[in-house]
Amino acid sequence: MAYVNNSINNTADQNFNCTANINAASATFGNGSYASVGSNTIPFQGVASNAGNTVFGLIENTDNTNSGSNAGLVIEVGGTSAGEARVGFVAGASEWNIGLSNAASQAFQISNGISLGSTNVITATTAGAVTMPLQPAFLAYRSAVINAQTGDGTIVTLPCNTVVFDQASNYNNGTFIFTAPVTGKYRFTANVQLSGIAAGHTSLIFMIITTGRAYGPGVYLNPAPIAVSGSVAFNHNCLANMTAGQTAYATIQVSGSTKTVAIQGSAPNTFFSGELVC
Repeated sequence: MAYVNNSINNTADQNFNCTANINAASATFGNGSYASVGSNTIPFQGVASNAGNTVFGLIENTDNTNSGSNAGLVIEVGGTSAGEARVGFVAGASEWNIGLSNAASQAFQISNGISLGSTNVITATTAGAVTMPLQPAFLAYRSAVINAQTGDGTIVTLPCNTVVFDQASNYNNGTFIFTAPVTGKYRFTANVQLSGIAAGHTSLIFMIITTGRAYGPGVYLNPAPIAVSGSVAFNHNCLANMTAGQTAYATIQVSGSTKTVAIQGSAPNTFFSGELVC
């Protein structure tokens, strides 16, 4: 590893200050100055081409005798009515920024974009709440009753056709299938309410199925004795290991008699949800 060491030798003060006016033609750092580029004044910079080696900057406090001997870097704007205090990372056309956003009430943000707030991946508020607005998560429910779906052994994909939210657009409300955008651990929850159950319906199987594994049965019993006025509800959940591109969906199957069992609608009754956990 190779680097250039630009030392500041000042026996009276081991700190250095760099002040710049965005409208100024140049800014002063030490005994040198750097001209502005476009509308942005560059108070200091380090540019080098060093194949096979690392170009980096160092802020170091070499004292190891006192717990108050710290080293740090502060990036500060004028106040809460100013812009962003941020650091950017660039590689070709890809850019990430992290920092404090006044536009978001001084929240700390990580953004996959040219500035904070453009494509935020993580936002942490001053109250400590952390949100991930691009994290895959969805909730969909059945909007209305759909009659005569099973009862004769027919396996039905849980028909949740109304999307409450779908943060990364990975749930298809036409096929009722979720597709994992990235490899990870996903938690799924499914709930179903059935009606039209008769004494002859002797078996019910409720499953959550992914490309790699079937989770369940959530229920494998005779639904008729526990049904109230021919209606009964069941819930099922699992934590699934999925790779990018694999799918997940829920199924319901009632057997033993005729195809008279209906799937009830509205959000509290029949729904399917999921989220990327880690």
